Amino acid sequence: MGSMALWQLARAGVAAIGFERWSPGHDQSAAGGESRIFRTAYQEGTAYVPLLLRAHDLWRELEAESGIDLFTACGCLMIGPLEHPDLRRVLTSAQTYDVPHRVLDHDQLVERYPQFAFLPGDSAVLDRRAGVLRPEFAIAAAARRAEQLGASVVTGTRVRAVEPSSSGVVLRTDDRDYRVGQAILAPGPWLSRLLPDLAPYVRPKKEVLSWYQAPRPEA
Repeated sequence: MGSMALWQLARAGVAAIGFERWSPGHDQSAAGGESRIFRTAYQEGTAYVPLLLRAHDLWRELEAESGIDLFTACGCLMIGPLEHPDLRRVLTSAQTYDVPHRVLDHDQLVERYPQFAFLPGDSAVLDRRAGVLRPEFAIAAAARRAEQLGASVVTGTRVRAVEPSSSGVVLRTDDRDYRVGQAILAPGPWLSRLLPDLAPYVRPKKEVLSWYQAPRPEA
């Protein structure tokens, strides 16, 4: 969120400065790791779909501006009984916003994807615009592009407090205080340290992700 906001602010000609406790693209945040799934037919609800469609275009724009391969549109196959609430929401979101998709019945799945073991009642929705993002590269690319557009990035610096002032906002860091007009906070799991009033409502949870080498990639 922080690197993308900085990129967009710099694009808009705003004099912006970003703070990063480590360096852009580190592995300590929610965006760490080799890959993340990106979907446009969304089981979490139709309200997200306009945001996702806009994000899809922005990923491509960031690729074009940075020259870095960030998104592989390989599609996403969501499998299960079509009457299952999750799959119903996927299909509804795709139909509501005319997202390119295909519904596959059990026989079509077995024929088209022989590498999977399907249950008797399985069907699937294929989200054609979905794919794989490279989050750490994306963050680094956005931060670098923001700098090229005139933004500043302060790395290896922890923001300890964000305080309103008569002229805007004071950011207190390990090294010095910064006085700015406005601040966007995107601290991830450290949110409650900067906004202690939210501490009762925010509980970071570690999710362990794993990547495996396919024994038969040709399948």
